[in-house]
Amino acid sequence: MRPRFAESYVENLFAQKDLVGLHHLISVVEKDRELPKQCWLFCRLLEWEGSTRSGVWQYYEGIPRDKYEKIAQALDEAGLRGLVEKYRDGMNVWNTDERANGLDRWIDANHEFIGAELMRLLDDCRETLKTVAAS
Repeated sequence: MRPRFAESYVENLFAQKDLVGLHHLISVVEKDRELPKQCWLFCRLLEWEGSTRSGVWQYYEGIPRDKYEKIAQALDEAGLRGLVEKYRDGMNVWNTDERANGLDRWIDANHEFIGAELMRLLDDCRETLKTVAAS
């Protein structure tokens, strides 16, 4: 039996701008139901944004090159220019002496901007996510 979520629950996650809750919802639903690409990208970006706790350099050290390229391409396609530039810059500086400290600081200083971009990314698939999660 597939897990289902009430439309009101999904709507509340959007209303509260609960990024972690939305990540959880998408992660559960996408296991056996197809979701728009924006949902996948939302999860990957939230994981990147949260990687500063241990240092974003560890994110870049561990991500397979093909997955990194897929995320960067999806960022381009989604028109998230401000984020794609920072995302790509991280791959260039993670293994330098600075270990991407400048990117860590930028992410920490721009949580609101990143959160707004993440929510904007999900705007186009909000109704689809509500419908698919409830079925």
